[in-house]
Amino acid sequence: MIEQNSVFHHRMWGAFTDVSGARDWMRRVCGPHDLVVRPGRSLRFVHAGDQLGALSTAIGCIEYGTDVRIDIQGRSPLDRYSISLPLSGEQALRIGGHVIGSDPEHGLIIDPSAHQELSISGHCRKLLVAIDRGAMHSVLSQMLGHPVHSPIEFEPCIAMDQSAAHTWWRWVRLLWEDMGHQGNLMHHNALALGVETSLIQGLLSFQRHNYSDQLAQVQQQVLPRHVAGLKNALIEHAREDVDMEALVSAQGFSSRRMSADFRAHMGLTPTQFLRQHRLQQARLDIVRSASTKYISEIALAWGFEHLGRFAQAYRDAFGESPSATAQRHRPQG
Repeated sequence: MIEQNSVFHHRMWGAFTDVSGARDWMRRVCGPHDLVVRPGRSLRFVHAGDQLGALSTAIGCIEYGTDVRIDIQGRSPLDRYSISLPLSGEQALRIGGHVIGSDPEHGLIIDPSAHQELSISGHCRKLLVAIDRGAMHSVLSQMLGHPVHSPIEFEPCIAMDQSAAHTWWRWVRLLWEDMGHQGNLMHHNALALGVETSLIQGLLSFQRHNYSDQLAQVQQQVLPRHVAGLKNALIEHAREDVDMEALVSAQGFSSRRMSADFRAHMGLTPTQFLRQHRLQQARLDIVRSASTKYISEIALAWGFEHLGRFAQAYRDAFGESPSATAQRHRPQG
């Protein structure tokens, strides 16, 4: 059962003794996968958690009560990155020819698109954070200042001897424990979005992935005042019919100079940056509404007057249609 406390936050609690029930429940949390239990063993699956509606991040605690194997097929990718840390017991991820162990000192990140196998011991109880693929790409794009076109591939093992990793998981546990209390801070919509964004930013900052070097360079870079000024102005006026020449002129530079400097520091022209920002904000609104009937209104509100072109640009940016995003984030009753 799912009890909705608000549009932006709902409690998730499930307990099953049958494989199909547990598998279907976790498909809603992470995406399609196969669950295998040894013959003669009794499943005692319990998942207690929450899903934040702003970016659809799920945080919870899970145990199966017996040894299980989870098969993830590359041809049917997960909807989310699955990040877990055993509080007790152990698990092991087999990917390619490698086996990566996981225990209270070593967390795991499961790549949504890779073919892999996860074995979980019967006495394993673990924290689980499921982060939407589109949200992960959107936040990284914002951090980099330009679109991310290739999948984000993390190193699968999270070593807890990293102080940043330890802090991140301590934060996750505090959030999970607090979410069980009525009236917790995650009921405040704007705060929930900030927390989800910060969680993703933290993970992208401390855990090694294929964009880490590029991200490190960006984070060390200080934007020139005129570039930062135009960037902030574009974000502030993104819902309006933007007069690009007027915004550029307000920074005291020619269009040619501004375009060259903006591209050099942001990786995009001002027009491309504005378009990417509008797409990212439209996606957030689609996730929040979780209804296909509002898509055209959302597109128009963010300056996309041609819905067909919006749909194609959205698919290019996030790898799925706007309606697919809405359907995936529709609350299950």
